[in-house]
Amino acid sequence: NGFRIGRGVNPYYTAEDMNTTSTDFNQMFSEGPKTKYAICKSLELGGTGNPSPYTAIGTVYSMIEGAKRTFGVHENSLEGRVVLLEGAGNCGREVAKHLVHYDAKVILTDIKESALRRVKLELGDHADKVKFVFYDQKQLKKDPFIFLRENKGDIYSPCAKGPTINEETRKLLHKNGIKLIAGSANNQLSDEKNDSEVLHYMGILSLPDYVVNGAGLINARQELPDIIHRTDNMVDLARGRGNVISRTLDISTKGNAPPLEAVQRIVDRKLKEAEK
Repeated sequence: NGFRIGRGVNPYYTAEDMNTTSTDFNQMFSEGPKTKYAICKSLELGGTGNPSPYTAIGTVYSMIEGAKRTFGVHENSLEGRVVLLEGAGNCGREVAKHLVHYDAKVILTDIKESALRRVKLELGDHADKVKFVFYDQKQLKKDPFIFLRENKGDIYSPCAKGPTINEETRKLLHKNGIKLIAGSANNQLSDEKNDSEVLHYMGILSLPDYVVNGAGLINARQELPDIIHRTDNMVDLARGRGNVISRTLDISTKGNAPPLEAVQRIVDRKLKEAEK
């Protein structure tokens, strides 16, 4: 970052992501020379803490908006919809709770049986509203996409490690009735341009991952030094992911373009405005 700043380029900040916690960032911040470029410290150290709850809210509100367009239902568009939820980590666990609240039918899987047990414990009396599916390493080695092969649904929500969408899984999703993809995982598409276009023409609405999961980053940004006053409405900002998805889908529909292409137009415009 010293080199970047010397060249007049903004420093790079790293934040909590998959398999890291606020404790890790506390350690980076506290040991040796304080690492001010590692954010997502705990609240006790003046940080923003775990961003996953906000990522989950943004994911679900994006899914709600996508479901409205896909299924033509505007009053609780998730009610009764079967959601194949892949991943029960910090974010996926929270997504599952929200989906149960909206009366969706959740089929949940994770590579760790302990993660599924934790969700079941935290759901309490509502655990019977979720079907927990576990595959051991032997099964996954034989068929990495066994979850998508064996389960039918309306919505696929990848909330684990990407990419999980490729030529093989596109066919599985289509065969098993999936009409909407909305998840918090990064890099969901194996080949962004090709997969997004093929899904579009297959009639599967795939919501751009970096829009869907953007609320976690918005929360982390509150920790940056140029923020004078932190916002006290992070929940509202997270819910606003649904509005961004709505604008994206308007552009997508008008131009008959995949949502990823549509949102890239928004990004390109914003970057040009920033350059000015």
